[in-house]
Formats: sequence, structure tokens, C-alpha cells
Amino acid sequence: MIAGFVVLGACSAGFGAALRTVAPQSGGPWLVVAGGAAAAAAGVFRRDHMLLTGPGFAGESWHNQIHDVASAVAYAAMLTAPLVLARQFRADPRWAVIARPVQVLALASAAAMAVFASRVAEPSNGAVQRIAVTLALAAEALAAARMLMLPEGPGAGRPSPC
Repeated sequence: MIAGFVVLGACSAGFGAALRTVAPQSGGPWLVVAGGAAAAAAGVFRRDHMLLTGPGFAGESWHNQIHDVASAVAYAAMLTAPLVLARQFRADPRWAVIARPVQVLALASAAAMAVFASRVAEPSNGAVQRIAVTLALAAEALAAARMLMLPEGPGAGRPSPC
């Protein structure tokens, strides 16, 4: 799990850096980088136990507290970045085709995160959390797939290999 979080975080941060070439006026790429860094931090700083609920900060280790803070930053960035990017994508004809799906995935992820935070789905809250994250990552994957499908060249929306 630690390796998975770190690799996911590093890949997201790299993707965010690449997004700066297609959305330079948007805060979306910065949010993707921040979300990736926070995901990597959440993996490195493990929770004390597997339960998603606990006594709060009282009695938890410092690395558990860092994990919780890093996770909150990662979720916030993963939910906000697609919404910011979708707005930018709508204005670009090469990216407009994915603007609405990216927005829908982000909003569905936010709804799932609200269900998770409310704990209304207990005892299935762990599954709800994973659904929320998967939906947010699907928005990121959709943007990455679009970036790969665009033709190369200056202004084509895909970074040059140099």
C-alpha cells in the first residue's frame, strides 16, 4: 500500500506538471501536483489502525495525524482540480469533449465523499471512500488519455518530448 500511494502520488504530480503546458492559466495543474504530493505523504505516514473512525487526534501517533491531514489535502485537491480543469477545458475546442465528463466525475466523487464523511453508509464506509477516490482518479485518467490522443506539435495540447 505504501508503494502504491507513493507511485500514485509521484505519477499524479508528474501529470500535473505536464498539464501546465495545456492549462497554463489554470490552477488545476497546481492542484493535481499538490494532490499527488499529499497522496504520497499519506502513503508514507501510515495510520495506526485500519479503522476509518477513531478517537480523533487524541491518543493517535504523530504519523497517523500527518496521514489524516495529508489525506484531507489530497481529497480536497482531487475534488477541486477536475472542476477547475473542466472550466479551462470548456474554453478549448481540443479539450471541450472531456470537460463535461470530467466535471461529472468530480461532482460524483464529491457526493461520494459527502456520504463517506456523514458515515451514513456504515459499515460500508471504506467502500464508499474508495469509490470517491476512484471517481476523482477517473477524471484525472480521462484528462491524461485526452492528452495522449492529441497530436504532437506546438500548441497541440501535448508537451513536446524535449
